[in-house]
Amino acid sequence: VRGDIQNRFLVRTDGSVFAGAVAETTQASDIYVDANGGNDDNDGLSEATAKKTLAVALGLAQSGDTVSVAEGVYSNGTGTVTKPSATYVARAVVPEGVTLRASGAVERTVILGEGSSSGDAEGRGPGAVSGVYALANARVEGFTITGGRSVASAEDAGYAGGVYGEGYNKTVFANCIISNNVARFGGAVARCDVANSLVVGNRALYRASAFRQANAYN
Repeated sequence: VRGDIQNRFLVRTDGSVFAGAVAETTQASDIYVDANGGNDDNDGLSEATAKKTLAVALGLAQSGDTVSVAEGVYSNGTGTVTKPSATYVARAVVPEGVTLRASGAVERTVILGEGSSSGDAEGRGPGAVSGVYALANARVEGFTITGGRSVASAEDAGYAGGVYGEGYNKTVFANCIISNNVARFGGAVARCDVANSLVVGNRALYRASAFRQANAYN
């Protein structure tokens, strides 16, 4: 439930009027995405009117919302997180407190990153796109996250071609396949928790081809 404080007039049952700040609450929403049948001009509020790209759908989401993702390959659109040390570009940037959930089979719901055309031989460099960046208290469930690349930098954006979170015990990736991603540090995973997931075939230039500053558990 979300709450906004707005100035409203309430009419009591006795007919008198109270003017003041009233908490307006709205239920958390489901937002739908479909790479095959969606359109980013749709409102995204039902399967029939699904958005097409993760970036556009996640741009609508607020804490408590769930973004429900149909089977397909998600290889278009990006989100950006700017930090003092670096800018991080990912196929999906999940806002704080939002759940990004695949509605179909994990092997058929794919978030596909992208290598840099001007980077190194592994595709790291300017213009590279990682898989998923999740802010605090976000949750990501049921995806294959593959093909992601980080920028070839020692700064934050050099971490995790696959999935990156904003804190242990705060951001969780569950029931995912995280494969064939490349970064400077932590090729697959950095700074988050990973549960019941397969992490395979990832690479790092310097250290931690799988996990960097991350927790993993069943």
